[in-house]
Amino acid sequence: MRNILESIYYGNEAISARTFKPATRYARLMEEASQLEDKLKDALSDETRPMFIRFAEVSSEIGSISSLEDFKAGVQLGVSFILAALHDNSSCFQPIAQPDDK
Repeated sequence: MRNILESIYYGNEAISARTFKPATRYARLMEEASQLEDKLKDALSDETRPMFIRFAEVSSEIGSISSLEDFKAGVQLGVSFILAALHDNSSCFQPIAQPDDK
């Protein structure tokens, strides 16, 4: 099950391709982040620049791992809701039989 979720998350099982819309808050923040990263790299010395680049890579990987785990947890929670709804034997009520039910 986890491999299926990871495969879906990483786009190996195409659900739908999508990209972000231009001129949205997300697009503006992505552009700003890119510009700030470039400015920071330019401001750093040759000695500290590789450390910053590695920091950015590690931070991105941490974010990817967190996103994947959040995705899996969300799917599992959704499935748990479905299973609970379909298999609730604790109710004191039962459906009324319809005339064509036998």
